[in-house]
Amino acid sequence: MVALAALSLAAATSLAAGSIDSTLADFADAGELRGRASTEVTCAARLVALGEAAYEAQRYDLAERALRPAVVLWPDSARIWDLLGRALYRLGSYATAEAAIREALRRAPRKAAYYNHLGLVLLAANRPMEAIANYFAALSIDPAYGEARYNLGYAYLGQRRYRMAEAEFRRALAYDGGFLRARHGLAVTLRQDGRYEEALGELDTVLAADSSFVDAYVERGFIGIQQRNYAMAEIEFRRALGRKPSHAQARYGLGLVLVSRREWVAAQRQCDSLVAVDSTLAGRLRRIIGP
Repeated sequence: MVALAALSLAAATSLAAGSIDSTLADFADAGELRGRASTEVTCAARLVALGEAAYEAQRYDLAERALRPAVVLWPDSARIWDLLGRALYRLGSYATAEAAIREALRRAPRKAAYYNHLGLVLLAANRPMEAIANYFAALSIDPAYGEARYNLGYAYLGQRRYRMAEAEFRRALAYDGGFLRARHGLAVTLRQDGRYEEALGELDTVLAADSSFVDAYVERGFIGIQQRNYAMAEIEFRRALGRKPSHAQARYGLGLVLVSRREWVAAQRQCDSLVAVDSTLAGRLRRIIGP
């Protein structure tokens, strides 16, 4: 995948040839090859294979470059429109991402995943009520769709509707008790609602299942700050950074701990290290540290 990211589009497309047969088979099973000339199918399939590989490698710019011509060659494919929309969403192009996913839904109006993806785009574009409506649409098709319940929970959390967020995270866990991101979302909700001991219990469950779940340590750190247990907070933020040194929230939290101790030089170092990772959090911490 690293090599793929460094290649030109033409060279990368040729590398994708190994997965063309399976891609063609997938589309054939979906009945999407009807009326397509073999040269068009081959070219589109190569582009789709490249787009999928680039997306998995988090090279969303390369995925977009492959998928835009793919939808021209294969305009009736809902799957390609959706994948293009997801790549555009990752690139922050929310208006064009919305348009692409709506094209996918026009072709496959009963696909729950597409409503969920559209909800993510709309939430990122600061249109939470429309996002919530799309999560509901996804769940009306598939009530057990955990990702849609998880995203609905976070949409409610962003509106500080804690009881409704809690209910959705718990529903997601009722379907899948091992859905650790949903349990973490529940812990975040409980923490923001001031229910710290309950939140810690949920985080303990997450870490017992997966000790590498970095965000759980970060959340424990913020609970420590809110309880004014700065020693605990520092331990948790450092645990998180030991596993992921670039974690912006962990660096920001550690900076807050250092400010609480008036360790200004060390706090400024954390602020400086944040600049390249998250300039917004760096600016916030800089304002707290002061001149």
